Amino acid sequence: MTGMPDQPQPEPPSPFGQPSALPPDPGNIQQRKRTALIAMVGVAFLLGAVDTWLFGPPGPLEGGRLLAAVVGNAVPAWLNIGIVLVAVGFVPYYFYKTRPAGRRGIPIAGFFAMVVAVSLAMSFGAALLAILSGDPGSASTTPI
Repeated sequence: MTGMPDQPQPEPPSPFGQPSALPPDPGNIQQRKRTALIAMVGVAFLLGAVDTWLFGPPGPLEGGRLLAAVVGNAVPAWLNIGIVLVAVGFVPYYFYKTRPAGRRGIPIAGFFAMVVAVSLAMSFGAALLAILSGDPGSASTTPI
C-alpha cells in the first residue's frame, strides 16, 4: 500500500475558528445587545435628521410624517410586519410568557424605554438638523 497514510490527516483550520464546547460568554452577549440597541437609537437619530432634511421641520398634525417615522423605526428593528403593527401588545406579552415570575418587569420596562428612546432620538436628530440648517421652525421665525 504505497502512498496511503496509516492515520487520517488533520483537517485544515477553519477561517471561522474552532467551535467551542463552552457556553456563550454572558458578557459578550450583553455587549452585543448593547451594541444593537445603540445602533437602533443612532439609526433613529439619522432618520429624524433625514426626515427634516427632506421635508423641512415638522408642522402640527402631519400624519404622513408620523407614518414615515413609525415605518422608519420599524426597519432598524428588523421585526416581522405583523409584530411591528401590534408590538405594543405582543412584545410585552412575549416577555411576560418567556420570563420566570419576578423577572418579567425589567424586559417589559426596557421595551417601553427603548420605544421612548428611539422616538426621542429621532426628534433630536430632526431638531439638530433644523437648527444647523438655519430653519428651526416657525416658532423661532416670529419677530421679537
